Amino acid sequence: MKRIIHHDVYIGIFMLLISLFLYSMTGDMPEGSAFFPKIILTIFAFFGVLVFIQGVRKSKVYNSENAKKMEEEIFSFLKIKTPMAALLIVLVYVALLKILGFFSATSLFIIAFMYFYQVRSIKKIILTLIGVNVFVYLLFVLQLNVAFPKGLLF
Repeated sequence: MKRIIHHDVYIGIFMLLISLFLYSMTGDMPEGSAFFPKIILTIFAFFGVLVFIQGVRKSKVYNSENAKKMEEEIFSFLKIKTPMAALLIVLVYVALLKILGFFSATSLFIIAFMYFYQVRSIKKIILTLIGVNVFVYLLFVLQLNVAFPKGLLF
């Protein structure tokens, strides 16, 4: 009989690895600035361990002899194609931040994300785009003097 590993095991391991990787990157930060990310990443790692433990327990149930009918279906990548596509859009956005700059990359991100989630009204897309960019510019650039990534365009 083939052993089934519940998908929560993989998710827990992924969460733990990501948190450890990002925690190691906080070593380059000034001590005061690194405090909050370290706390958040520690909490994220804790939740990753909890998800992993739950996945191991669910795997044991899957593999028990008396588990003929399962309430939860076995993991399938077809079920998560929408969240994975959304994650891909976010990853492209993060990659474009340094290349195009914050405002250009954010504008493309908003357009792509709204189109992905079936918003086809040009008026809604443009109003959202202008609203977000104006709000961020007025609050963060003018009032708080936050430096955003500058790229090829802005």
